[in-house]
Amino acid sequence: MPTRTTTYTDDGHLITIHMAKSVSTRDDVERAHHQFIVDHWASLAAASFQGFKAYGAGAIIVKERTDDTADADHPFPTYQVWFATHLNDWLTATLDTAVAQWLDDQFQTYDPNEAGLYVFFDEALGARPYLVEGTPSPPAAFKASRAAFN
Repeated sequence: MPTRTTTYTDDGHLITIHMAKSVSTRDDVERAHHQFIVDHWASLAAASFQGFKAYGAGAIIVKERTDDTADADHPFPTYQVWFATHLNDWLTATLDTAVAQWLDDQFQTYDPNEAGLYVFFDEALGARPYLVEGTPSPPAAFKASRAAFN
């Protein structure tokens, strides 16, 4: 299935974001997701690798929390982030057939040492999956995140 690809540089790091071409191009939504990924790449990569080590192939789910569920009263958005395996029916139920197939193809072929899978979910817009490769790699990001506990 065809993929749309965008590459960013941030403080000397390269981050390449892939998504299914069949996902509608909502520039504002896609730009916000890309910016979130770039801003939080090291943490997202570490979480992706930790999820893979614990549960196997899967994706990080990112959902903006509503005001009803946010813990803090502030003007900045807060997010819920969790790991879902490729066996999770929720993932395929929230995606249209073509995008679900693209995501399934990524689950079957991605290398968790080089990339992570991320699904941004919004009640109104549905789910938008991304395959992301970047530096630091997921294992390096995980190792760096654990170093603080040594």
